[in-house]
Amino acid sequence: MQADGIDFWVVRKGEDAYKVAPEVADEISEHPNDGVCLFCGDGHKISAVIAFRWRVDAGVCAVKTCGTGGICVDCARHSDEKLAEMILHALPDRDARQHSVMEEMEAMGLLETVGDPITGSKQRRLTAKGQAELEKRRWKH
Repeated sequence: MQADGIDFWVVRKGEDAYKVAPEVADEISEHPNDGVCLFCGDGHKISAVIAFRWRVDAGVCAVKTCGTGGICVDCARHSDEKLAEMILHALPDRDARQHSVMEEMEAMGLLETVGDPITGSKQRRLTAKGQAELEKRRWKH
């Protein structure tokens, strides 16, 4: 599912993340079951996990950044479409944090902002230094 340059996947309790959302199954499987609902807060039984990723091709992000959030039993009753709508309202704080991290990465020389002279749109992309750092980290895992 897609909305506003973000891809979404919802995996409910009992579903196999590798069948429902193979693109982000590892992230979903690693999400901590800490009783924190993305929408309601602490103290809830989590019955689903939502993964969301800013889309590189939409010009929203220079790298595929994936986040996850637990969803409580009550919120998980909503349709996937409603959950995607709800997360769009919950993302401004995450968006601001991501923007801050991207600015730090740019200051470190890992990202650069490039503009399209025809459309005037701007997008961040990895620099050679950023690509080298990413490759180093991939080999560590």
